[in-house]
Amino acid sequence: MKIRKKRLRNFSILSIFLCVVIACTPSQKRIIYNDLKQILLSEILLSIDMPGTDGSSFREKTAEKDFKIIHYIDSTSCNECSLKSLHYWQGIMEDTAFSNVGFFFIVWSDSFEDTRRALSNIKFKHTVYLDMHGYFGWENKYLKNNLYNTILINRDNQVVLVGDLLGNTRLMEKYREMIERNEALSSPL
Repeated sequence: MKIRKKRLRNFSILSIFLCVVIACTPSQKRIIYNDLKQILLSEILLSIDMPGTDGSSFREKTAEKDFKIIHYIDSTSCNECSLKSLHYWQGIMEDTAFSNVGFFFIVWSDSFEDTRRALSNIKFKHTVYLDMHGYFGWENKYLKNNLYNTILINRDNQVVLVGDLLGNTRLMEKYREMIERNEALSSPL
């Protein structure tokens, strides 16, 4: 079982590297390769609690799901500008391949009310967690980079995939494959 998990992890790392590296210059490829290698070997820190726009607790909600997609948004420059892309996630959340996955949208914003108003303006109904002091972003620094601000983590809170799947069909398929494989590995025989 452990060998299968190692092979799966190595396959995932290679797949991500190939997807990202194809479109870059050699120096960019090296930087991205090193970043991804470091990120994929890390464990996401979910110990920080943040308030949700629905009153829920981030720490409690993440404990409920085996697989989690975390999308981090740094909205310190323009709150509403940063949040506009969230409505594209609705279709992904309704995809049956992601039915057992928890979606966690985290916004770095120092104003709960401004963020709530902006979310109301774009008519986004899903819970958004507010990193009002920037602690979550600070603990998981790479999430601030738009290349790495979307991750898939497993039940052990290890990063298994990195990259924003919005508009990227290749990466969307990698997310689906990884979730299906992990579900198959964890299901009883």
